[in-house]
Amino acid sequence: MPDKALVIQYKTKVKQMADGREYIDYKRKLERKDTPLKPHEHTYYNCDLFPSMLTRAALRVQNNRTWCYVDELPAGITIDTTGFLAVLTIIC
Repeated sequence: MPDKALVIQYKTKVKQMADGREYIDYKRKLERKDTPLKPHEHTYYNCDLFPSMLTRAALRVQNNRTWCYVDELPAGITIDTTGFLAVLTIIC
């Protein structure tokens, strides 16, 4: 793994609970397109294991949860809700 932090970024829809609180569902399977890394920046980028490595790293930051309230995001996760779809950024 390179010295710089691994960044995962994808779009998701912000949903609303019955009580009015907003939440997001995390993406369950991550792909190579969900990170701005290039093939020369990571040893395993072209390996079949890379998507599962991304998913494990994201789950670690997400505290092994599949959803989260927008106002209670874990450390390392930011969300930009200015557009139609929210842009979720995970820094591992």
